[in-house]
Amino acid sequence: VWTAERILKNISNLNAVNPPGAETNYSNSHTVLLAMMVEARLGRSHRALLQERIFDPLGMINTVYYDFEIEFPRSDIVQGYIDFNNDGGDIQNVTNINTGNFGATGVYSNLEDMYIFLHALFREQRLIEKQNLGFILENMSPQLSDSTLMISSISWGINDEHDFYLKRLGMDLHAYGHSGADLGYGSNLNYFPHNSTIFAATYNYGIAL
Repeated sequence: VWTAERILKNISNLNAVNPPGAETNYSNSHTVLLAMMVEARLGRSHRALLQERIFDPLGMINTVYYDFEIEFPRSDIVQGYIDFNNDGGDIQNVTNINTGNFGATGVYSNLEDMYIFLHALFREQRLIEKQNLGFILENMSPQLSDSTLMISSISWGINDEHDFYLKRLGMDLHAYGHSGADLGYGSNLNYFPHNSTIFAATYNYGIAL
């Protein structure tokens, strides 16, 4: 079990991928640092803050954040699988492997709760102040990645907000949200403002990292 401090120490002497503002590149280490900043400022654990400020107020009873400090609180977890050899052969059950936490990963949820979260964020607009949400969505990075088909907010590290599928939908239609994959699992959660549609998907076959 790694600590957040050990994670940052492991990357502290690496060169920056690009100058600030030059490109948009995905990184989990900045979310680890952000979680540490929040904990230092508020004097509470990341797990407790998520529970008190998001999960409980929204009624997300099927969502937990697991950070190794406690025994895993649920027994009804969908089994996760992966083909470590990436050859279409045997797959392995990796349900008991947790590859990280500290703000980078660690949230366990289901489709119902994922829907509740995005409904509160975009339709009801009660998770963050409306002007802040508007600022995020109006200030998207001009970088468009050929591989991920998305642009990202300048506050990416705070809200992990992306605009997906621009090459498929065009610049006039938007799909705000986030997707992710880990050992044995994957998910996708998007909000389409042109018709107020929420799309949520999960699957129990993950990538070989």
